[in-house]
Amino acid sequence: ILDGFTITGGYADGGGENDTGGGIYSSGCAILKNLIIKNNYAAYRGGGVWNGSGELIIENTTIASNQAASSGGGIFNDGGISLSNAFLIQNKAASDGGGMITFSPASFTDVTFRQNSALANGGGLYVQNEGTGVELSRVVFDRNASEGHGGGLFLFATNGDSPVLSDVSFLGNSAIDSEGEVPTSGGGMWLFLRGNSPPKMTRLTFTENQSDKGGGLSYSAGDMTVPGVDLLSRATFVGNVARNDGGGMAISGAVGRMSDVTMTDNMAFLTGQSVYFSSGNLEINNSIFWGSSTLAQITNATNESNVFLSTGIVKGGYAHGTNISAHDPLLGELSNNGGFTETVPLLVGSNAIDQSELCLETDQRGVKRPQGKACDIGAFEYFVEVPTPDRMFSNGFE
Repeated sequence: ILDGFTITGGYADGGGENDTGGGIYSSGCAILKNLIIKNNYAAYRGGGVWNGSGELIIENTTIASNQAASSGGGIFNDGGISLSNAFLIQNKAASDGGGMITFSPASFTDVTFRQNSALANGGGLYVQNEGTGVELSRVVFDRNASEGHGGGLFLFATNGDSPVLSDVSFLGNSAIDSEGEVPTSGGGMWLFLRGNSPPKMTRLTFTENQSDKGGGLSYSAGDMTVPGVDLLSRATFVGNVARNDGGGMAISGAVGRMSDVTMTDNMAFLTGQSVYFSSGNLEINNSIFWGSSTLAQITNATNESNVFLSTGIVKGGYAHGTNISAHDPLLGELSNNGGFTETVPLLVGSNAIDQSELCLETDQRGVKRPQGKACDIGAFEYFVEVPTPDRMFSNGFE
């Protein structure tokens, strides 16, 4: 156990294993608590921390301004790892995983990745798991950058590993090649799944992320054949930008369902202001796709019938679905309306209120649905709190 001090100025460049773990090198089981690990350097991997085959627990710790000449600017992990109440800030990697890279089971609770950068993939966090698990709960990816895929998060899962993400925010991340030579995807998050590994993603917000394709989220599934599962639910996409296709999201090969989503003011320079869909079969329920652009909000590059919308509101309309409105849903501004992630509220008089029978039990904030005669469309359930009157006696006095 290491508890309660600062590790700084480490410089690992001795060749072989001595090129790893600028601040900490761990190959057994270890607990790091109440530490500051900053301004360390590794000539290979793990500028701040390198963890091998052991179990590493990190609590109440800040890992900042570390650098790796290869991968894992803040942390390189090849053993089991758990982070809680941790901050990874302004770490840099010359390859993958600016804030952190992991190839083994990992869990993250109350963790912030802020302003980390990678010259390849995964500006904030790079995850590559084969049959092992990764869980993120109450995690923030804030203004991380990569020159490859996944400005905030790069996640590659195979062999039945179903990643779990709940209450996660992607804010102002970018995946942009500075030389303009490599097409990038997933400004907020790049997700690739293979071998029937459907993700469980709920209560997510993507705002002002950017990349070439899939400004907020790029989602690809290599050979997934699991229909009828909720791939993404209770999510909000606002102000994401794709320099090519899919301002909010670009999807390839997905088989499943997306429910209770609000997308507004996302932009693609080419097609799919909200969603660009290239292959697979996707069912969308109870969702809003809106914005100022007159271009199509939902674009399918192959066969439009592969994306079917049941109960929704779409700017300019959408021909493949049922119970679809093209009228302005009167959306408010992205803000803190309760819950961990920010949401877009429905304003008084919105035609999204009390219009759906397809919603999940709660909205993105955790508010029970419905609050009226029926559920509201999108990620937000509108309700008016009725003030409780002061208790008065019959004579008018307390």
